[in-house]
Order: sequence, then structure tokens, then C-alpha cells
Amino acid sequence: MVVSGIFGIQPVVADPEATGSLDANPAQLVTPAGINRILEQKTLMFGVIALEDGELVALDGGIHRAAGHTARVLPDGSGRWERRVDTMGSDRRSGSGTLTLDARERKRMNLWADAAWKLGDPANPWPPLDSGANPTVVRSPPPSVWAVLIRRGDVIRIVQGDTWIGKPDELVPLLDWLRERVDAAAGGERIVPSRSE
Repeated sequence: MVVSGIFGIQPVVADPEATGSLDANPAQLVTPAGINRILEQKTLMFGVIALEDGELVALDGGIHRAAGHTARVLPDGSGRWERRVDTMGSDRRSGSGTLTLDARERKRMNLWADAAWKLGDPANPWPPLDSGANPTVVRSPPPSVWAVLIRRGDVIRIVQGDTWIGKPDELVPLLDWLRERVDAAAGGERIVPSRSE
């Protein structure tokens, strides 16, 4: 039974006693009953990301003193954050922790999840194939990179880009929220995102 919640679904809780086995698809961990527990998706710049059903993962990073941010949000509005710093710069706040979205953030996250799902549609990908931008071509390291992944059932959709490809307008508010929310968590205080309402 599927229960409506954030992102339209609630995760299926697998039997903790069940032992997983690899199916014909090695990226798919399944229980003996065939229920998907974790699916993995390879990204261009962040490696392999494992997602639970209904989870949204947003990541960014860069070079030249840029911090990396990750937020993982589950259908119930709970999540985790991480801030990575590989620099000698003055802002070396790094760490990880949990987060809980307030009602306003949950509403916005639903909108961003739907936007990411639509933009990640392989039949109509972003960026459009005729735009000249190709996110599958790895060039010299760009100053910044980002990715948004969402899983619904057995399907993971991904939208990713870099400085040269740009960002879809629909996901700019999510990526701003990611940076501001994680920076605030790493600094010990909550900052309400203000740029992209």
C-alpha cells in the first residue's frame, strides 16, 4: 500500500532480518521477496549515489575554495546534510548532521522534487540534446558542479550540470536552499533562504 506524503509516496520499510541479494541489475539491491530497498545511480562528478524510495538528493561542489554541500531528504521530511571542504581557505566549516524540514520547506521541496522529476525525464532531458550542452561529456574540471537525484519506486531520475552547462531555472531555488541550509547547519545557526522564494 502506498501512502501519500512528501514527494507523493512513503518509503517501504524492508524486513531488517531480510538478506539482500544482487538481481540481474547489479545496481539494484533487493530482498528475497523482490522488494527494492536501495537503488544506486552513477553521477558524473559525485560517484555512485544510493537512494531510498522517495528520497531526493541534492549535491554541489567545486574548486577554488568552494565548499561541497549535500542534502538528502526522505518522504517524511527528515533528512541529513553534509558540508565538505577541501581547501586551505578561511571558511573550513565542515561536518554532517540531521535536518527536519518545516512546513514551508516541505511544500517547496515537493515542488522542487516534481521539477527535478520532470527535468530528469529521459524522453525530454535537460539540457535539451539540441542545445549543444552535453552533461555526459566530462571536460576539464569546472569551477562548480551540481546534481539532483530523485527516486520514485524503481526509477531514479537525475539532473546534473556544471558551470558551463548552467542550471535549469526550476532548480536554482533548490540549489540556493541547499547551499544556504547546509552552510547554516555547519555554522550552528539556521538561516532562512531569502534569494529564491
